[in-house]
Amino acid sequence: MVFRMKKHNLTVTGTHGNRLEPIVQLALGSEVRILQLAAFTDCLLSMIEEGRKATTAYMAGLVGGIASKEEWARGRPPSRTSR
Repeated sequence: MVFRMKKHNLTVTGTHGNRLEPIVQLALGSEVRILQLAAFTDCLLSMIEEGRKATTAYMAGLVGGIASKEEWARGRPPSRTSR
């Protein structure tokens, strides 16, 4: 199985290293890393979790600057201390 992201010059190839331990070749440009399937899966899940945390923090920062319904009803600007 081969997965390519041409925009990022990334190729992920899954192969049968042996019957019990499939391997994944991760190529970014000219650099290639070979990982056991379990190690690749752990790495991928860690990247997804860190991306989710970063997105959540970013969105919280955006929402922190928006006036609450009560502040909007009173005509007050959003408080800077709510961030």
